[in-house]
Amino acid sequence: MVYFRHPASRVKLGSAALVAGLALAASPCRGQNLITNGGFELGPNPGSFASVCPPSTSITGWTVIRDCVHYMGSYWVADDGVRSLDLDALEGDSGGISQSFATTPGRLYLVSFSLAGNYVSGPALKRMRVLAAGASAEFTFDITGRSSANMGWTRHRWSFTAVAPLTTLEFWSVTSPSGYGPALDRVSVGCAADFDGDGTVDFFDYDAFVQCFEGGVCPPGMTADFDGDGTVDFFDYDAFVVAFEAGC
Repeated sequence: MVYFRHPASRVKLGSAALVAGLALAASPCRGQNLITNGGFELGPNPGSFASVCPPSTSITGWTVIRDCVHYMGSYWVADDGVRSLDLDALEGDSGGISQSFATTPGRLYLVSFSLAGNYVSGPALKRMRVLAAGASAEFTFDITGRSSANMGWTRHRWSFTAVAPLTTLEFWSVTSPSGYGPALDRVSVGCAADFDGDGTVDFFDYDAFVQCFEGGVCPPGMTADFDGDGTVDFFDYDAFVVAFEAGC
């Protein structure tokens, strides 16, 4: 038997539920990244780094919003490839980027990205917000001890439920004072049911969710509160199964 947490008690699901889970996972599928140029490798050569200001679309797939950003090249080591972004450009610039892509209303999507920070100057804690479909969240990165060769890129994941056939994803700096901001790389949007983050929806995702749901170890950046209502309960299990059935 597998026990799942409930706000007031423990709900026990028998072998039938496990068999159902195995059946759902019988046909694994490879998730598709809905984001174009998530590693920022496509665009004009920034050299060491270059300022890019709104409403530029020179970085393929992305629109610069709010204020200028630094398109980073050889200045520091990217998490993937050789390019990344500093969402603050010059002092006073708290910039951002956005990209729109097709979505299915009511479906849950998973946003994954790598976060670091410009270590050259403070504040030590770099702050960034992400927004999609009216939902948003803030993420932070501490630059203490970091350098160009030791950026400390950290992988984060965040989910949203689409409300329209077209969704715009935004990242922007809320670091204050601005000028040396959060660094961003390796952005992707895909299946929320890819719970273990390996790019494939299969039984390993089901197993990872069950372990997290029971109070065990959750994959980095993930939580058993799958429906995002602030409570871990059977509705989260149900929401996960719906996303898992939808697959890729």
